[in-house]
Amino acid sequence: GMKTPPPLPPPQSPDLTASLTPPLKPLHWEKIHRVAQGSLWVRGDGPKSMSPASSLEINSEELQSYFAVDSGKKAAPEAPVARQKRKSTAFLLDVRRTSNCEILLTSLKMSKTEVVAALMEMDEGKLNESAIESLR
Repeated sequence: GMKTPPPLPPPQSPDLTASLTPPLKPLHWEKIHRVAQGSLWVRGDGPKSMSPASSLEINSEELQSYFAVDSGKKAAPEAPVARQKRKSTAFLLDVRRTSNCEILLTSLKMSKTEVVAALMEMDEGKLNESAIESLR
């Protein structure tokens, strides 16, 4: 005769922690099989252990917030007034020129007031000729 199939396994209880944690972005890494002595990941046992891993505290919620997959949900639509304010913004330079100036100003590693002072004094010790020409 015909044999009956084996009984189904009992239903498993849902894992509450899995349902509460958001899906995370994939992490591309190479697994280290042997931890080098003196590295951050060496765990020291005992009260006198001074290894970094023994005193390392990880805030798992913060870590999840950094690596959570973007849900794709957009923020609530802005109020019409806020949209109008953004549209009425006037730019003195085109976007590419603005971007180039921002890159140059960042590379100077000076505060805004120092850049203005160097420009006003035409101080070539702080701003070389090519930097001044780029800002022109």
